[in-house]
Amino acid sequence: MRVEHVQQLRYAEEFKLKKKKNDELKAAAKDRGETINTKRQAKGSKPGFMLEGMTLETHSHSLLCRQRSQGWIHGRWKQTYQFDLLVTLGFICSSRFLLYV
Repeated sequence: MRVEHVQQLRYAEEFKLKKKKNDELKAAAKDRGETINTKRQAKGSKPGFMLEGMTLETHSHSLLCRQRSQGWIHGRWKQTYQFDLLVTLGFICSSRFLLYV
């Protein structure tokens, strides 16, 4: 590697600035007779909200797809059918059922 390509890392500058700022905050808090926490805090979750004017529709189960596969099941060669069901009750969730033939 040539010397012309060497660059100093930038995160060191940010770290030094953060350390200097934290030391100033700690010194100011010590003068007031308080203790402070300079650790980074997680942002937390977003605030909740309510949806207005929505209607809820209820539907029965509806068959979406059928997938067939073959393989050894319980010591025997069997065909497996997998059914994916769609349930809608204001939201969607899928249920899977296996049928051995």
